Amino acid sequence: MASAKNGTQISTEDESVTSIENSVAKQESTYTIDEFCSNAQALFGTMPECVMAALKEKGIKECKKSEAEKIVKQFIKKEVD
Repeated sequence: MASAKNGTQISTEDESVTSIENSVAKQESTYTIDEFCSNAQALFGTMPECVMAALKEKGIKECKKSEAEKIVKQFIKKEVD
């Protein structure tokens, strides 16, 4: 929003469109476990079974890629008893 000399706020159509575009760009898609497993090697550098086990352990049926990456990395680094 731009300010006028008298202190009132002026909203332009361009600023509104830019704001909407920025919020849409920040949204991340959600994927299923099967989709992650189908692309396990390319996405996480591991086998589909590891991705399946990591996500199922957390009770996740679908999530965002960034969330899945964190979960899979933690699972792979986990020490075996």
